[in-house]
Amino acid sequence: MTLNEIIKTFMQMVDKFYVRKKDAGNLGKHYSVIIDFSKSDPGGMISYADDVDRAPMSLDWFNILGLKLCVLKDGKVLYYLNPDNVAKQINGAAADITTLGNDVMLEVPRMGTNCMWINRDKLKITITTAPNRAGYDYRAFSLHKYNDCDKIYIGRYEAYATGNKLYSSSGKTPSVSQTVTTYRTWATNRGTGYTHTGICDNILLQCIYLLITKNFNSQATIGQGISTGNTHNTGEANTFGWLNNHSTNKNSTTTAICCLGIENWWGNIWDNEDGSIKTADTNNILMAQYADQYNTSGTGYEVVATNIIDQTEHYEYQARCAGLPKFIFMPDRNSFVAENRSETTYMCDMTSITSNLTTLPIWGGSWMHNAHNGAFCRFYDMIAETFTSIDAGSRLVYKHVEGGGCLTLLIILSLNQMQLLRRLHLLLLSISRCNPLEGCIFSQ
Repeated sequence: MTLNEIIKTFMQMVDKFYVRKKDAGNLGKHYSVIIDFSKSDPGGMISYADDVDRAPMSLDWFNILGLKLCVLKDGKVLYYLNPDNVAKQINGAAADITTLGNDVMLEVPRMGTNCMWINRDKLKITITTAPNRAGYDYRAFSLHKYNDCDKIYIGRYEAYATGNKLYSSSGKTPSVSQTVTTYRTWATNRGTGYTHTGICDNILLQCIYLLITKNFNSQATIGQGISTGNTHNTGEANTFGWLNNHSTNKNSTTTAICCLGIENWWGNIWDNEDGSIKTADTNNILMAQYADQYNTSGTGYEVVATNIIDQTEHYEYQARCAGLPKFIFMPDRNSFVAENRSETTYMCDMTSITSNLTTLPIWGGSWMHNAHNGAFCRFYDMIAETFTSIDAGSRLVYKHVEGGGCLTLLIILSLNQMQLLRRLHLLLLSISRCNPLEGCIFSQ
């Protein structure tokens, strides 16, 4: 066993004894939407339930859920930003959002998602602020293993690449025409914890979007987004607010949008979504449980849906979702036969699934796709491993492993590995007696 393997194993054991202590008894809040798929009105089909006590589109939601915009450098927050003008810190001082390495990110504290069918047509989707509740999905907060992160950071901007590294920076040209493997490599080149957009991240954001807006028609509710013309540089929406509420031309098809503090969450360019794959032979969907597992062959992935389509390629507006706990918004087969599907009815956005090919998803739509774009637009029709496009890029993500700052481990490298293993075992015994609020410091 190598030194790195010993330390990694030790830290995983630490998690069992130490980190989860503070989760005990934390039931959190539960915010729910109920979707009635027997209706076609994208706003009228959604109602609120459980702990919801705010109106849709209320900016209070961002404080309630703990969402913040920040500048992140080397995995640490330098300062938080004014959501109405991200060129300024929250205290009014100027913010450096153009220097590479000062990544502008959306900070999302750990929350879980869950869905359940109330009856044939009504699906209940719930977000909980509890950090580790049974029956809820926390894959978005998973880096080295399932649910090991207390916060994640999602790039405000589409990723710009230079020196084989990805950045989230204002005033840059988004990088396109690369494979998902290349984007993944360039993201992880930034250091431990860095990755790029995973499907689990977008599913979480889709749930947050529905809770805050209570409307499937994202282009009408927030803005059309860049859906014609060509790729725009980042930073166009720096003063547009959390929900595009300060945009002067929401209906323009050549103007950026900002939703949940994320610029061009749809439109402009596609995001290559990592962490899932559709198989060719069985038309199953496989998904990763944590970011370190991402690969383009689906090796080690979990089967979350089987035989999702027939042997025909589907390129349709989406009428309903399958409502699977691990893939809430995957299209249901009935989605492709429902009447009156369009860009203004049901789930509004276009979905595409190609049969008989191994495919990876792209998400959100681009400047080429007009009314097809939106918060629920996802295409599984790009051939795995080789797909590139002039209108498809990526978005930087950082996943913060919980407890990293609570434990300082000073190791004398001159010890041989067997001696080190014995010492780590003794430290582990001591950890179970630590006070999580005070932290523990161990040294040789």
